[in-house]
Amino acid sequence: MEPELPEFDESISFTKSKLTIRTSNRILENYPITESEVTKLFDPEELEGGDIDNFFVFCNLLLKVWRYCFYYQVKPEKLANQLEEKHFPTSVIKGILEVWSSDQIPKIFENLASFSFSGVPKVKDTQWISQKVLARNGVEVQDEHQAILLFETTSGPQRVQLSAKQLEELYWTTNKIQKSLDNLLEHR
Repeated sequence: MEPELPEFDESISFTKSKLTIRTSNRILENYPITESEVTKLFDPEELEGGDIDNFFVFCNLLLKVWRYCFYYQVKPEKLANQLEEKHFPTSVIKGILEVWSSDQIPKIFENLASFSFSGVPKVKDTQWISQKVLARNGVEVQDEHQAILLFETTSGPQRVQLSAKQLEELYWTTNKIQKSLDNLLEHR
């Protein structure tokens, strides 16, 4: 589902630029997050003396704005016009644009690019080791081969040990993928 830019909720009493910047930064430091996770970003002491429910309505509104911004990668001028059309106060627009133009946004794009919808870390590099097993638990074995794959992923190194059967299956799958790639490149 494509994110939509929300209409500004007139009941929101938080409209200062600095608060918009601070709240947006806190959201973006933890991005991507869900609406329910937004409530855990702030300590109760930080929210003392304010309308907590109204503040979280503001936070969730900003979260929707940031989802929209990342999805459509809107240019600042166009974003400002769109926010005005949705009745955002000038001070909130100013805060959003300041954050949108900050140095942290490219880092967030890079971070988002490393995520996969499956939750599996993105592979950056691979290495492999092939070995023959001579004994297992002190007992000699006949002709047993295995491979160890070393993956450098976005969440750190991971090691996978494959049996001979798994290695053969990987070999045929890899050949099938290579053949498909060759066909694609051949028919460009």
